[in-house]
Amino acid sequence: RTNSGTSCHQSKTACRKPNLEIELPWEKDLSRATLLQNASQQVVMATTPSFTKEHIENQHSAVITSLSRLYDTLLLMQYIDYGEILRPPHLHIPVDELSNTGMEMEAIELLRHLPHLTTTDEISPASSPFDNLRSPGEARDVRYQGGNDIAPWTIRLTGASFYGRVLVYDIRTKNITSWVQGVNGYYNSYLGFPTSPADQVLDEWIENLRALHEIPWRKENGDREVETEPPGYPYGWIDMVGNGFAMEKVSSESPQSAKNHRNTYLSKKKLFVDRGWPDHFDAASFRQARDTWQGEFDMYRREEARWMEIGGDASGPPMMLSEEYSAFLRASAGADAIQ
Repeated sequence: RTNSGTSCHQSKTACRKPNLEIELPWEKDLSRATLLQNASQQVVMATTPSFTKEHIENQHSAVITSLSRLYDTLLLMQYIDYGEILRPPHLHIPVDELSNTGMEMEAIELLRHLPHLTTTDEISPASSPFDNLRSPGEARDVRYQGGNDIAPWTIRLTGASFYGRVLVYDIRTKNITSWVQGVNGYYNSYLGFPTSPADQVLDEWIENLRALHEIPWRKENGDREVETEPPGYPYGWIDMVGNGFAMEKVSSESPQSAKNHRNTYLSKKKLFVDRGWPDHFDAASFRQARDTWQGEFDMYRREEARWMEIGGDASGPPMMLSEEYSAFLRASAGADAIQ
């Protein structure tokens, strides 16, 4: 809460939360943790023949199914390629390397039956897929400080930069926690953040994509980025307003730069809708329209760069703020454009 007694989430100004150090219910010392975990696994293996395919799919069907649906949605939106999805089962996984991090055997076996993405591009703002199979030594080292930041009974699904989210799946509770990076408060552990059933977290993400509250956008040159609007992440998420991320609604009275930014988003949204998104989507037609729109958009960016390069004087604004550029965005955003 702020000094005035109002909630941080109701305030339009930043307010600070304490950086709490949460006591972790697992060993942080890797060598000791590994020894203890190996001993524990020996007991498990002595009483359980193996974590069979049937056992894994029965216990973790929600996360397997929803994660597959998420990746298929990104594929349908022409954001990732078919070959970038590694579909289970995976015959060869780095069991020894994962075990040496202290990860429990059931979590390791679950990785065999989860889909994985090979791309390192973001799939949510400031968040990218984390490939436990290719980077097993970092499976539990979220903060890159050499520590076991997540429990041995969890799996890290994403990596994140500042204000991105690391999704942590708990094999015991079947929940996913979104560990937001860089926020004030609870920073030393994901345990301070809300947790929900895995399918609820992932299905909400999918619905934001279907509703185009999150737009994954791929340029013709292969560059990729994800843009969002409320309630897509990070808007409305924990501490966003509390740390100064208040969302101001763009109107006809807003600065032209803000209107251009909003109309850019609305233009991309319209390109999807006009091609039948989400239930009757013409992917080929969308790709062609997307590349055509992006080409014209990039032309204005090149003009801006050229204007800045020659040291344009104050008598003419940069092309990115010109009426011609603004008119292009208003036209491509259609009826919903901010005038």
